[in-house]
Amino acid sequence: MGEIWHELDILLLFFFVGLGLTLFYDLMRLSRRIFPRGWLLTGMEDLLFWLLAALGFAIMCLWINDGIFRWYMMAASVLGSYLCLFVEKQVKFSFNLLKKRLRTGRK
Repeated sequence: MGEIWHELDILLLFFFVGLGLTLFYDLMRLSRRIFPRGWLLTGMEDLLFWLLAALGFAIMCLWINDGIFRWYMMAASVLGSYLCLFVEKQVKFSFNLLKKRLRTGRK
């Protein structure tokens, strides 16, 4: 029974890793809007981000699961990322709807 709880802990950890990586990348995108960069620097930032994300993922697999890769870890990361993107789109939609209604004066 303890093994199942360990696997669930790993699942939740990688879910939050996916969520965190997506939030961090969104902050990178926001910084690009505030401080514009050229295409070369943007590409180098992206490459560095993905290399560090892959290295971090590999190290976590080694540290947490003795180097054994399980597909559910990747699936949990992707699910966390998609949840973050879904919430982001809902917030943007709600914000734009609120802006539109405030401009027209309708409720």
